[in-house]
Amino acid sequence: AEGIASDDRDTLWIVSEPNLFYRFTRMAAS
Repeated sequence: AEGIASDDRDTLWIVSEPNLFYRFTRMAAS
């Protein structure tokens, strides 16, 4: 099973089997 979620800081969280965890953050250009 895979799950994808995002928070209010525009960070993408991806969870995939069996126990892999990924975190993707978009850097804001300022």
